[in-house]
Amino acid sequence: MRTFLALSFLFAAQGAAAQTFTATVSALRGGDAGERTDTQDIVKGFNAADCADPNAELVIEFNRTPTQFDLWHNDGSSIDCTLTDNRQSNPADRNCVHIATSATPDVASGSVVIPLADIAAGDADSGKGTDVCSRNRTTYTFLLISSSAAIETGEITEYATFNLSIDAVAPPPPTFETTSRTGNRITLSWDPVSDVDMVTQLRYVVAVDNAGCGLTTSDAGASDAGASDAGASDAGASDAGMSDAGTSDAGASDAGTSDAGMSAMALVSTSETGLGESSITLDLGALGVPNGGSAGVRVATVDQAGNQGEFSSEVCLTRQTGVGPCDVLEGGCPDGCAVGAPFSGRSPAWLALVALALVLALRRGRR
Repeated sequence: MRTFLALSFLFAAQGAAAQTFTATVSALRGGDAGERTDTQDIVKGFNAADCADPNAELVIEFNRTPTQFDLWHNDGSSIDCTLTDNRQSNPADRNCVHIATSATPDVASGSVVIPLADIAAGDADSGKGTDVCSRNRTTYTFLLISSSAAIETGEITEYATFNLSIDAVAPPPPTFETTSRTGNRITLSWDPVSDVDMVTQLRYVVAVDNAGCGLTTSDAGASDAGASDAGASDAGASDAGMSDAGTSDAGASDAGTSDAGMSAMALVSTSETGLGESSITLDLGALGVPNGGSAGVRVATVDQAGNQGEFSSEVCLTRQTGVGPCDVLEGGCPDGCAVGAPFSGRSPAWLALVALALVLALRRGRR
């Protein structure tokens, strides 16, 4: 269901001594994606891979940097941490979460780096906020107080509030609308996952195993190397096997495809759909499936933060064999043979045309 929102923080002073500071989240670092400086990537928030990275961090830039600060957040609730009632010195009476970060602003560069690990540790005194990296998508409102106190529980005169999104829970897999298909070029569709927030921001990763259906890791001989980034690259999900419809190179980043989720299959190729797309077209011949052979196909959901869930149950696709109408016609059918038996559901008139084509072919062979 892969951080802080890229917006400006406002340091507001109360009374006559009011002063205004602005600050902007300029980068997110960590996880599979590394450093992100694009606004759209920053808005997505921290994900499970970031939470697992002990070096994940947030970079904030100020236009006028406070020399010291105290950090709190509302634990994903509607609590207002600017109120002293919510920042009690007695941990048992405290509603907000106090973050004991050792981060120190760099006045020369006008920035500060806050480790995600400090936020994930929660409030050491009250025990609150220790589960931020085990929750589904949650938005936290942070209070950054310009103060030299180790813990500021009194009235504040300069502060900033900003939002941080953390989503460390992968979304569930979708369900195929069909369980088995035969043919050469097949369009598969599935029911979109609906029990997560921001459904329109979901993508789906499709994995194909041309070694057959129902294979386990040991059966297929798939190791971590076989399910590596190299195997899940754009080259593996080329136009040859998967259609452009609903596939976006921009969306098929390493961040969206985890080794852990794919190690159950001997991957031939993967492809990631565009936002909201819930279908894909596969060409079994181009994917290396021989006539009469089968390929196992599974799909996994990728949420807005970049968390990839487990793969769905498998759909088994069989490449059609035998002599069909496409083998009779010169040049064959450009889109491959139709799904189903070669002559199923055909009218007598259509069969007569096929017979005529056979006669013409035989006559050419005798000349």
